[in-house]
Amino acid sequence: MPLYRFRILDKFGHTMAGQFVHWADDNEARRHAAVLQARDKKHSVEIWQDERQVRDVPVTGGKEKPRPS
Repeated sequence: MPLYRFRILDKFGHTMAGQFVHWADDNEARRHAAVLQARDKKHSVEIWQDERQVRDVPVTGGKEKPRPS
């Protein structure tokens, strides 16, 4: 199982908290991030797997930024 890094960011983009969790795939990691995001809508959540960014939800928009292909 891949290891994912979750970063909870404040409105300035500074890391406030983080965690490392093993998930089977990106979809499971995104669901976990949605739970983290639901707990506190004032902070954004990023997901990284190694050097690849999986998810980035900004504080203001509330929608995931599209990943470049």
